[in-house]
Amino acid sequence: MGIGQVMMIVAVLVAAKAAEAKSCGGTFSGSAGVVTSPGYPASYGANLRCEYVFTAEPGQVTQVVFESFALQEKSGWWLFKTCRDYVEVYDGDNQIGKYCGDDSPGIISTSSELRVVFTSDDNTEAPGFFASFIRTACGGIFSGDVGKASSPDYPENYANNLNCEYVFPADGRMLTISFEEFSLEGKTGWFFNRKCRDSITVYDGDNKLGEYCGDDRPETITTVSDVRLVFTTNKDKTDYGFFAVYTRIDDVVITLPPTDPPLNTDAPTAGRCGISRIQPRDLPGQNRIVNGQEAIPHSWPWQISLQTSDGDHFCGGSLVTENWVITAAHCKPNPSAHLVVLGEHDRDSNSEITQRIRIEKSISHPQYVPTDSAPDYDICLVKLATPARIGETVSPVCLPGATDSFGPEEDCYVSGWGKTSGFGFSTARKLQQARTELLSTPTCRNTWGSSITDRMICAGADGTSACQGDSGGPLVCQRAGAWQLVGVVSWGGAFCSTWRPAVFARVTELREWLDQNMAENN
Repeated sequence: MGIGQVMMIVAVLVAAKAAEAKSCGGTFSGSAGVVTSPGYPASYGANLRCEYVFTAEPGQVTQVVFESFALQEKSGWWLFKTCRDYVEVYDGDNQIGKYCGDDSPGIISTSSELRVVFTSDDNTEAPGFFASFIRTACGGIFSGDVGKASSPDYPENYANNLNCEYVFPADGRMLTISFEEFSLEGKTGWFFNRKCRDSITVYDGDNKLGEYCGDDRPETITTVSDVRLVFTTNKDKTDYGFFAVYTRIDDVVITLPPTDPPLNTDAPTAGRCGISRIQPRDLPGQNRIVNGQEAIPHSWPWQISLQTSDGDHFCGGSLVTENWVITAAHCKPNPSAHLVVLGEHDRDSNSEITQRIRIEKSISHPQYVPTDSAPDYDICLVKLATPARIGETVSPVCLPGATDSFGPEEDCYVSGWGKTSGFGFSTARKLQQARTELLSTPTCRNTWGSSITDRMICAGADGTSACQGDSGGPLVCQRAGAWQLVGVVSWGGAFCSTWRPAVFARVTELREWLDQNMAENN
């Protein structure tokens, strides 16, 4: 709210507040009003100490504007001059400043208690001060299916000395927050010691996603956890702030006709698994992830991306229940530094509705040896801190039974965001897929020898291959209409050779360990 708007409100309230204005201090809790020194505009009295207290409710900011300010000048010599009559301003217990003469406090804002203390000596010759105050929204709780949130007074400049908290409850649904406009005061300091002067700190549940200032706006937030935005400003210059929109949506319930294949009785998933509402692209065998073929968006709804808190993809994985993901042990994520991202296709898109979920724990197979160049037991369970929301773009893959077998006749695919060239550096931005053929263990050993164990299954060597960045991702085969997680991307030839078999952790051989650890850690 600008000064002109404040003055309009003041004009309406002056008459009603006249008696209150002539008092010496007081507590002011209304939405707007005026305060003055006693007797204003005549001279104030001698030996006064008046305290004006402006209380703010949670989610409010108080702005006090000194429209007129004329106290006695300082007295004394040169550097030793002191104020005889003065106004002290406190933000809570912190003194903002001490003012006298015509050195006005100007405009003061705070989201806590503001105190103005006026003191006069025994010699009065000045009219004093006239100030207006108004309270506006500062943060709050934002519910409903759709809405907006902004810095106080947006699109006008926000005030100084703010500490506003914006709370967005997820309410058991998928919450998306997008910052449409963002301009705060930037960083100060030198080199590695630069710090934000005004900032927004974003929390996804208890996880701090980052602190943002200047024109470095937060990326779109999509989560099933509550979100908090903490907006703080200092006492220096300001900017026009931020404007954000938010939505909450319910998950899409998957319903299938009764003629669909029954769930594998060994699988831990409650309900349906291995069913994609969006039909995958049927690619000929020569297409491959290396030199990439894009998957139809969300046609592999169990595919997850393991990412750093900055959004960098480093491995894939597969959702097998609403609480559990399977990846490779050599991808083992750090719960304090990494996230599981579900429902993603285009990593550059801001319009996709994804779920970014924190990790409760990661459990690698105890017989996995990180230093092995051809690692055995390369499998890891990742427990989600909050359950995944199952819907059209996110649903689990089936786990095959421990005694199931899969051979070259199976219809199998591998998917991921890995490198699209064995000699390149960048990973794919959009999810890739490749149709691939399973190989028998003897055939695979013709290439890799005794490195191939019973815990491994091979595929490819036909112009198809997984590559760096695909690690931990799924090798799935369709059986009776449902997709089964047959393998987990593990290792392969140098430079992602498409003419040597890619090696996967064999899920059937590791099924007993998976079941035991999911049961023990539920």
